Amino acid sequence: MVALLLRRVLGMSRPKVSTDALTKRRANHIEPVYRQVASEIEAHSTILAVSLNDAFEESKAGRSEAAWCMVNMFASEWSRLTDLVESMQQLSLRYLPVVDLPVPVRNLDADCFRSGTMIEFVRFNGFVDQFVFRPKLRFQLQLRLQRRAIAMLSEELQGAQSDMEANRDYLPLALTQFDLLFHDLDRLAKETLLAFRAELACLPGHALVDIEAEIEELVGDGVLKPLAAIRQ
Repeated sequence: MVALLLRRVLGMSRPKVSTDALTKRRANHIEPVYRQVASEIEAHSTILAVSLNDAFEESKAGRSEAAWCMVNMFASEWSRLTDLVESMQQLSLRYLPVVDLPVPVRNLDADCFRSGTMIEFVRFNGFVDQFVFRPKLRFQLQLRLQRRAIAMLSEELQGAQSDMEANRDYLPLALTQFDLLFHDLDRLAKETLLAFRAELACLPGHALVDIEAEIEELVGDGVLKPLAAIRQ
């Protein structure tokens, strides 16, 4: 009896809910939030892919002016996508201190990238990441690495644009470089989404309500319809 009383006082008789169970329980609540931002990023990536493909086609057909128009469209859409992805990364970093479950961390894989800049960057920082053991710090490090990687890709894109403007004959080579950079940007956008989804599953209920409102404000005027329409 004494042992039983002590167990009740100490709360030892209460069944413990596993981390996996809590994460699964929150999955239904996080899915609408995740779907909205994922669909928005996918829409921007699709516009980028189509405009780049059209630029290739116009260039091969010898219609350089039309190809230039598509390049300008590609560059504008690149800025919109990177702004959205960087906003998502900042949002994740801001809510990281309130997570109440261990956040799973995905490391970047150099084999998933195509540009020499990204391959070298990811390989070097993958070595550094081995010395960070705390989940929150590793998650924060990965987000910051992704932010830096996107900034590097944008700098390289701007450099290629400048070279192309200085020499119109550089257009075919620049388009090939754009293709590599876009592949890597698309990969980083997907990694940001996966990190965001993992973090959502580790947030307490009150934080989910707050972040949902911020997501709706962030992408409500974007390419796709707002969260309320998705839930219908």
